[in-house]
Amino acid sequence: MGEWQLLRPPPTLIKAKRRRSAARRSKYNVLKTVKGILKKLTPEKFDLLKDQLIGSGITSVAILKDVISLIFDKAILNSRFCPIYAQLCSDLNEKLPPFPSTEPDGKEITFKRVLWNYCQEAFERADKLREKVRQMTAPEQEFELKDKERLIKLRTLGSTQLIGELFKQKLVPGKIALDIFHVVNCLPFPQVF
Repeated sequence: MGEWQLLRPPPTLIKAKRRRSAARRSKYNVLKTVKGILKKLTPEKFDLLKDQLIGSGITSVAILKDVISLIFDKAILNSRFCPIYAQLCSDLNEKLPPFPSTEPDGKEITFKRVLWNYCQEAFERADKLREKVRQMTAPEQEFELKDKERLIKLRTLGSTQLIGELFKQKLVPGKIALDIFHVVNCLPFPQVF
């Protein structure tokens, strides 16, 4: 056996990579495109990039959910651009077609409905993370505790700001916005800054 044969990966690994379904490749490519567009999004490039995002291939509910997740996460971590991301969501809501329900006699799945669900899930995930932080009592976890508290605070404030902007765009109903703002006002924020 030559030395080059020992370094070559087994053939089964190569075959497994080739068997990746076309749907998974398509979803991966769409999400990669969306990430690139969101990375470049500025007020000056908004119209051009918005059109590219609309035409990026959001063809299923699964892709739509992942795109909303990317937009939401990008917006809350860079909260000074929340108005731009809210406008982007408004434009996507107008331009993207609804998807048929997977349940019999179910309502159509729209951008707005998926966005509402994601907003609610984001706050539920934050509650779970807060509960984990409360359970961190060991002295050696102090640095990690402060880091997680800071992250929770940034994400909560960013989420609140984004939801306020979405409310201005009439994408989030007043009842949902008030419920979320009420939860945020009741939260004890540690002094980490």
